[in-house]
Amino acid sequence: MISKKILLVSFEMTYSGAPVATLKMAKVLKRLGYQVDIWTLNDGAFSYEFEDAGFNVHSINFPEDSGQELDDLLRAYNLCICHTIFCSEIACYIQRVTDTVLYIHEAGNISELINNCNINIDSFLGIKRYWCVSEYAKQKILENYNLSELDILPNYVEKFKVHGGALPSSEKLRLCIAGTVEYRKGLDVVVKALESLPDERLKCIELHIIGRIPEWSQEYASEYMSHKYIQYHGEIQDVSILYNLYASMDLFLISSRDESCSLVALEAAMLRRPLLVTENTGAKYVVDNPNMILKTEDSYELANSITEILDNRSLLKHEGKKNYRNYKRKASLRNYRKQLKHNIRKIKYSL
Repeated sequence: MISKKILLVSFEMTYSGAPVATLKMAKVLKRLGYQVDIWTLNDGAFSYEFEDAGFNVHSINFPEDSGQELDDLLRAYNLCICHTIFCSEIACYIQRVTDTVLYIHEAGNISELINNCNINIDSFLGIKRYWCVSEYAKQKILENYNLSELDILPNYVEKFKVHGGALPSSEKLRLCIAGTVEYRKGLDVVVKALESLPDERLKCIELHIIGRIPEWSQEYASEYMSHKYIQYHGEIQDVSILYNLYASMDLFLISSRDESCSLVALEAAMLRRPLLVTENTGAKYVVDNPNMILKTEDSYELANSITEILDNRSLLKHEGKKNYRNYKRKASLRNYRKQLKHNIRKIKYSL
């Protein structure tokens, strides 16, 4: 091992993808025998999840807290892993003192985030080591930035046994979109596809939407969520409630214009659910059937795929089983633990 003490830095403590991934990483590192400390630049409600798991969260006011005292704290660690490009500046600072990795959770939207969110481009490019979450993300990153040390650490979801679905059985085809409701996720593409179907087809479909609507996406959401075939469940933080609701769904749609991974896709595969995903979905590696991987923003192709499934719903169970096999090979805890150990060992041997 590099050290028995590793520092993880999360930009924020919200119920969203990156803090969840940070907590999952902390749990795995702890099981591997490391002592793990957590720092955050913006404290929030998700800190309680860390505390429930036995981790203390230390809030850092950066760059105001920078200096000798902070440097002395950092010397206790032989490795720091900072999550998301929003931690670029503190990662650049920390690597002066100890070996540091910036774990990039983003993909094709990095340039937009840097321009719109005041992320220092020199700090982002000045980091010595990077990880990202998928082959797709790596491809998109390297199209725009020449990062010499960029390795992949794919996400994982733990197995969860559901006890029946949360909704009563239905003759309708239940489609599901989960995650934040925003333009990048492509709800408008799905609605356009469904609206193109004949009425006799559309009346056989329910579209279930699960997730948070950010304040800045309210107008977008209101434009596309008013249709009578849509059922909105809001944000569900309780995993058992969420997964039991997922188990009620027939088909998951990942219609994203750019998705570095998609935890929802991994969760669906873990639950033996079939998936239709876009080419711009990092987690497309769990989708066994290439015909279930669609062109991005192509509502016509999506409508055709949904129609084919309506005509042959026996495909759903078969596709779900094949996705589950890919989940076990590529998105399980076992696979993640193996890759995390490999990535850390690679840093050790490069010192």
